[in-house]
Amino acid sequence: GEAEPRALFLGANTPVGGGRYVELAEDGKRLFVVSAGSLGGLTPSLVELRDKRLLRVAPGQVQELEVLSGETRIVRAKRSEAGWELLEPESAPADAEKIQRLLDDLALARASGFEDEPRARAEYGLERPEVELVARAGEAEERIRLGSREGGHWL
Repeated sequence: GEAEPRALFLGANTPVGGGRYVELAEDGKRLFVVSAGSLGGLTPSLVELRDKRLLRVAPGQVQELEVLSGETRIVRAKRSEAGWELLEPESAPADAEKIQRLLDDLALARASGFEDEPRARAEYGLERPEVELVARAGEAEERIRLGSREGGHWL
């Protein structure tokens, strides 16, 4: 709200009772014990703070979508004033609802983990990805490559 922000100092867990010590920064004479579970959101991990989105452009801004498998373009569609149209493999009206659902699913999808020191792309099945999605929105282009290796799926 309109109130000034207040700083908290989070201390260690209490020896018993599942509590945690908390102190208001401006009042060092009082010490509080609160349920440690209620403070979980105040101490997020690095993974929790990372941007996990797969698609960073808004689905409504995507003007063109391509789906490739290996070197083969499966489909290329473009949004026009009349709606979505297929350009390849043939020129025809597209199923706008399915395209929008795909874009919405991509916008909602989140990574479950990160490789901060990635190995060679081939080790993740990304040297020749199973599927590559290309979404274009104005000057922005998002490429998502999907591969499978070692029982996992990698992007």
